[in-house]
Amino acid sequence: MDINWDAVAALGQVAGAVATFAAVVVSLHLARRSGRPILRVSARAHMILTGEHTDHVITFSVQNLGDRPAEVRSLGWRTGWLKWGPDWLRFKYATQMFDARHMVLCPPYPIAPGSEVSSYIGRDNMLEHAKRFGRTGPIFTRKSPWGVIAAKTIVLAYTADGYTFKGEVDRRTIGKIAAAEKEGRLLGDMENGG
Repeated sequence: MDINWDAVAALGQVAGAVATFAAVVVSLHLARRSGRPILRVSARAHMILTGEHTDHVITFSVQNLGDRPAEVRSLGWRTGWLKWGPDWLRFKYATQMFDARHMVLCPPYPIAPGSEVSSYIGRDNMLEHAKRFGRTGPIFTRKSPWGVIAAKTIVLAYTADGYTFKGEVDRRTIGKIAAAEKEGRLLGDMENGG
Protein backbone atom coordinates (compact mmCIF):
# COMPACT_ATOMS: atom_id res chain seq x y z
CA MET A 1 0.00 0.00 0.00
CA ASP A 2 1.48 3.24 -1.16
CA ILE A 3 0.82 6.44 0.76
CA ASN A 4 0.37 9.55 -1.33
CA TRP A 5 2.39 11.97 0.74
CA ASP A 6 1.35 14.92 -1.44
CA ALA A 7 -2.30 14.29 -0.49
CA VAL A 8 -1.40 14.02 3.20
CA ALA A 9 0.53 17.30 2.99
CA ALA A 10 -2.39 18.99 1.24
CA LEU A 11 -4.80 17.81 3.98
CA GLY A 12 -2.39 19.15 6.59
CA GLN A 13 -2.32 22.54 4.87
CA VAL A 14 -6.13 22.63 4.69
CA ALA A 15 -6.42 21.72 8.38
CA GLY A 16 -3.86 24.40 9.26
CA ALA A 17 -5.77 27.02 7.23
CA VAL A 18 -9.09 26.10 8.91
CA ALA A 19 -7.48 26.27 12.37
CA THR A 20 -5.92 29.66 11.58
CA PHE A 21 -9.24 31.02 10.31
CA ALA A 22 -11.04 29.76 13.47
CA ALA A 23 -8.40 31.39 15.69
CA VAL A 24 -8.83 34.73 13.89
CA VAL A 25 -12.64 34.57 14.23
CA VAL A 26 -12.42 33.77 17.96
CA SER A 27 -9.87 36.52 18.63
CA LEU A 28 -11.93 39.10 16.73
CA HIS A 29 -15.04 38.06 18.67
CA LEU A 30 -13.20 38.33 22.00
CA ALA A 31 -11.69 41.70 21.09
CA ARG A 32 -15.08 43.09 20.05
CA ARG A 33 -16.77 41.68 23.15
CA SER A 34 -14.16 43.05 25.59
CA GLY A 35 -14.89 46.59 24.44
CA ARG A 36 -18.58 46.51 25.27
CA PRO A 37 -20.39 46.12 28.56
CA ILE A 38 -22.31 42.94 29.35
CA LEU A 39 -25.47 43.62 31.35
CA ARG A 40 -28.29 41.36 32.56
CA VAL A 41 -31.63 43.15 33.01
CA SER A 42 -34.85 41.95 34.65
CA ALA A 43 -38.12 43.23 36.09
CA ARG A 44 -39.96 41.44 38.91
CA ALA A 45 -42.70 42.12 41.43
CA HIS A 46 -41.55 42.20 45.04
CA MET A 47 -42.78 43.14 48.49
CA ILE A 48 -40.86 45.52 50.73
CA LEU A 49 -41.55 45.01 54.41
CA THR A 50 -40.99 48.12 56.52
CA GLY A 51 -42.22 47.88 60.08
CA GLU A 52 -45.98 47.45 59.93
CA HIS A 53 -46.23 48.45 56.26
CA THR A 54 -45.92 46.30 53.17
CA ASP A 55 -45.12 48.01 49.88
CA HIS A 56 -45.67 46.14 46.62
CA VAL A 57 -43.12 47.24 44.02
CA ILE A 58 -41.81 46.35 40.59
CA THR A 59 -38.03 46.05 40.83
CA PHE A 60 -35.78 46.71 37.84
CA SER A 61 -32.40 44.99 38.31
CA VAL A 62 -29.30 45.57 36.21
CA GLN A 63 -26.28 43.32 36.76
CA ASN A 64 -22.90 44.04 35.16
CA LEU A 65 -21.43 40.70 34.04
CA GLY A 66 -18.59 42.29 32.06
CA ASP A 67 -15.12 43.40 33.02
CA ARG A 68 -15.61 47.13 32.51
CA PRO A 69 -17.88 49.71 34.14
CA ALA A 70 -21.05 50.87 32.39
CA GLU A 71 -23.44 53.77 32.83
CA VAL A 72 -27.14 52.98 32.61
CA ARG A 73 -28.90 56.02 31.10
CA SER A 74 -32.49 54.80 31.23
CA LEU A 75 -34.75 51.78 31.64
CA GLY A 76 -37.83 51.03 29.61
CA TRP A 77 -40.18 48.54 28.02
CA ARG A 78 -40.63 46.98 24.58
CA THR A 79 -43.93 45.31 23.84
CA GLY A 80 -45.14 43.49 20.75
CA TRP A 81 -43.73 40.85 18.44
CA LEU A 82 -42.48 42.40 15.17
CA LYS A 83 -40.80 45.52 13.75
CA TRP A 84 -43.39 45.58 10.97
CA GLY A 85 -46.83 44.23 10.24
CA PRO A 86 -50.30 44.99 11.57
CA ASP A 87 -50.47 47.51 14.41
CA TRP A 88 -51.36 44.87 16.99
CA LEU A 89 -48.13 42.94 16.21
CA ARG A 90 -45.70 45.89 16.00
CA PHE A 91 -43.24 46.89 18.69
CA LYS A 92 -44.07 49.79 21.00
CA TYR A 93 -41.52 51.37 23.29
CA ALA A 94 -41.89 53.21 26.61
CA THR A 95 -39.34 54.74 28.97
CA GLN A 96 -39.86 54.03 32.67
CA MET A 97 -39.65 57.11 34.87
CA PHE A 98 -38.81 56.87 38.57
CA ASP A 99 -39.74 59.22 41.39
CA ALA A 100 -36.48 60.42 42.96
CA ARG A 101 -38.36 61.85 45.95
CA HIS A 102 -38.83 58.34 47.37
CA MET A 103 -35.10 57.63 47.84
CA VAL A 104 -35.03 55.35 44.79
CA LEU A 105 -31.84 55.01 42.78
CA CYS A 106 -32.91 56.42 39.42
CA PRO A 107 -31.04 56.25 36.12
CA PRO A 108 -28.60 57.53 35.08
CA TYR A 109 -26.20 55.65 37.34
CA PRO A 110 -22.82 53.93 36.98
CA ILE A 111 -22.56 50.20 37.54
CA ALA A 112 -19.21 48.61 38.34
CA PRO A 113 -18.11 45.22 37.00
CA GLY A 114 -19.57 42.38 39.04
CA SER A 115 -22.17 44.54 40.78
CA GLU A 116 -25.95 44.83 40.60
CA VAL A 117 -28.15 47.92 40.89
CA SER A 118 -31.90 47.89 41.48
CA SER A 119 -34.52 50.58 41.03
CA TYR A 120 -38.17 50.21 41.86
CA ILE A 121 -41.54 51.78 41.27
CA GLY A 122 -44.70 51.23 43.29
CA ARG A 123 -46.77 48.45 41.76
CA ASP A 124 -50.05 50.27 42.41
CA ASN A 125 -48.62 53.39 40.75
CA MET A 126 -47.63 51.28 37.72
CA LEU A 127 -51.08 49.67 37.59
CA GLU A 128 -52.77 53.10 37.66
CA HIS A 129 -50.57 54.19 34.73
CA ALA A 130 -51.51 50.98 32.90
CA LYS A 131 -55.21 51.77 33.35
CA ARG A 132 -54.57 55.22 31.89
CA PHE A 133 -52.66 53.66 28.96
CA GLY A 134 -55.67 51.44 28.37
CA ARG A 135 -57.82 54.54 27.83
CA THR A 136 -55.32 56.68 25.90
CA GLY A 137 -52.88 54.41 24.06
CA PRO A 138 -52.32 50.83 25.16
CA ILE A 139 -48.74 49.63 25.55
CA PHE A 140 -48.95 46.26 27.31
CA THR A 141 -52.05 44.91 25.51
CA ARG A 142 -53.09 44.66 21.88
CA LYS A 143 -56.48 44.46 20.20
CA SER A 144 -55.95 41.41 18.00
CA PRO A 145 -58.48 39.81 15.64
CA TRP A 146 -59.28 37.42 18.53
CA GLY A 147 -59.80 40.11 21.18
CA VAL A 148 -57.59 42.00 23.62
CA ILE A 149 -54.42 40.06 24.47
CA ALA A 150 -51.32 40.72 26.57
CA ALA A 151 -48.36 41.72 24.40
CA LYS A 152 -44.96 40.06 24.63
CA THR A 153 -43.04 42.36 26.97
CA ILE A 154 -39.34 42.77 27.69
CA VAL A 155 -37.47 45.26 29.84
CA LEU A 156 -34.69 47.37 28.29
CA ALA A 157 -31.58 49.07 29.69
CA TYR A 158 -29.90 51.79 27.62
CA THR A 159 -26.24 52.64 28.28
CA ALA A 160 -24.33 55.89 27.82
CA ASP A 161 -22.23 54.39 25.03
CA GLY A 162 -25.26 53.47 22.93
CA TYR A 163 -25.85 49.82 23.76
CA THR A 164 -29.30 48.40 24.49
CA PHE A 165 -29.72 45.33 26.68
CA LYS A 166 -32.90 43.24 26.77
CA GLY A 167 -34.18 41.32 29.76
CA GLU A 168 -37.09 39.26 30.92
CA VAL A 169 -40.15 40.34 32.84
CA ASP A 170 -41.72 38.05 35.42
CA ARG A 171 -44.92 36.52 33.91
CA ARG A 172 -47.09 37.32 36.92
CA THR A 173 -45.90 40.93 36.89
CA ILE A 174 -46.75 41.49 33.23
CA GLY A 175 -50.05 39.64 33.72
CA LYS A 176 -51.07 42.13 36.43
CA ILE A 177 -50.01 45.11 34.31
CA ALA A 178 -51.86 43.77 31.25
CA ALA A 179 -55.01 43.10 33.34
CA ALA A 180 -54.96 46.69 34.64
CA GLU A 181 -54.55 47.99 31.09
CA LYS A 182 -57.47 45.82 29.89
CA GLU A 183 -59.59 47.32 32.68
CA GLY A 184 -58.57 50.78 31.49
CA ARG A 185 -59.58 49.85 27.95
CA LEU A 186 -63.03 48.85 29.18
CA LEU A 187 -63.37 52.11 31.14
CA GLY A 188 -62.27 54.06 28.08
CA ASP A 189 -64.77 52.25 25.87
CA MET A 190 -67.55 53.00 28.37
CA GLU A 191 -66.52 56.69 28.57
CA ASN A 192 -66.55 56.91 24.77
CA GLY A 193 -69.92 55.20 24.49
CA GLY A 194 -68.45 52.05 22.89
